[in-house]
Amino acid sequence: VFKKSWYPRSYFEQHYPDKAKYVTSGAYSRSDVEREAPSAVGDDDDEILLLEYWYRVFDAKARRHFIHVAYIAGDALLYCSEKTNPQGIYKHGQYPFVLDVHTRVLNKSHGRGMVIELLPLQRAVNRYAQYVDENARINTKQRILYDEQSGINEDDLKDLNKQLVKGEMIGESHVRWFPELRLPSSVQGQMFSFIDMMKQDSGQSQFNRGEYGGGITAMGAIQSLIETGNKTSRFRTEVFKQGLKEGVEQILWLIKQFYKKDRVISIVGDNGAYKQITVDGMFDKSDLMPYAVRIQIQRKNPMRVQAENNLIMQLFNAAAQQDQSLDVELMIKLLQVDGKDRFLAAIREIKAQQEQSARMQLEGMAQENQAMGQQLMMLKDMMAQQAASLAETQAEAGAFMETPAV
Repeated sequence: VFKKSWYPRSYFEQHYPDKAKYVTSGAYSRSDVEREAPSAVGDDDDEILLLEYWYRVFDAKARRHFIHVAYIAGDALLYCSEKTNPQGIYKHGQYPFVLDVHTRVLNKSHGRGMVIELLPLQRAVNRYAQYVDENARINTKQRILYDEQSGINEDDLKDLNKQLVKGEMIGESHVRWFPELRLPSSVQGQMFSFIDMMKQDSGQSQFNRGEYGGGITAMGAIQSLIETGNKTSRFRTEVFKQGLKEGVEQILWLIKQFYKKDRVISIVGDNGAYKQITVDGMFDKSDLMPYAVRIQIQRKNPMRVQAENNLIMQLFNAAAQQDQSLDVELMIKLLQVDGKDRFLAAIREIKAQQEQSARMQLEGMAQENQAMGQQLMMLKDMMAQQAASLAETQAEAGAFMETPAV
């Protein structure tokens, strides 16, 4: 894989001071090819072509490929990793980039783009549209066939504003409108068929664009057609996910190979909490990658979201029929609906108000219980005083009865 770029001579003197003296103007100059971007250097400083050459070498003993890179500029070899790193630059043995194609080709590193796939259909549509256009231009121009022996003035026939046209002989054999050339209906039908095929293959159907026509009013039918139209989009998404997966795997390889063991990385768990770990704790001591990358799209298709929401509602309804306590906040969290945060905030506010009201009621009941306790203590003291007074009265009465008469 070759990557080309243009740099001034000062760039090579700064980055390759030992090799810059061998860099010549090269076989190509910037003026010989189309400029990709405005030149950032002055006219007195020439720009030299730099080739970045990525290639791989197969080792029969190790049964694997080694990735190497070489930098060539002005007929001079500036750097070659095969000399400094015979075992390759990267341990993963892959090119340091991912070819994210529109459609993958089996056993090929390249793929097919949308232009390549849809170009034959587009050319067919253009060809049939040309037939329709030519027929329309022919039929929209009014033409008349007339015989010179009829004695009709040619200018009178051209002037459509004249109501009276004189002639010596007027008949079907002397004056006749040019017959209309009708285009077969199959031509336009075939053109529209090709257009529909392009829309379906590119994922740009009428339902994907929100054009709910055709007299379809049932919501279930509309969602089914939308789901059918989204198949192509999901297929393209799977191709993109595969490229993203390969890129993330290469990032993990580079972290394992080049990061220092004491480097700290912050990761996020399923609950959203951050955790700091060291690179040494992320990987084992082997040369293999212990992690498998899986890419999952957060936003699911509407049909699957609806099915999961229905399942959650059925589970909560079954629990309600068994007189089990239900947490509305938990149900809202599980459902996939728009405006979920607004619903949860309202539910939390209602719960806070209910808790505050219950707390105030408990405080009021505690105050009432404290007042009743104080009243009971006072009643107990009064009863004790009355009991003491009654005992004293009984003691005095007993002493009076035991006193002898004089």
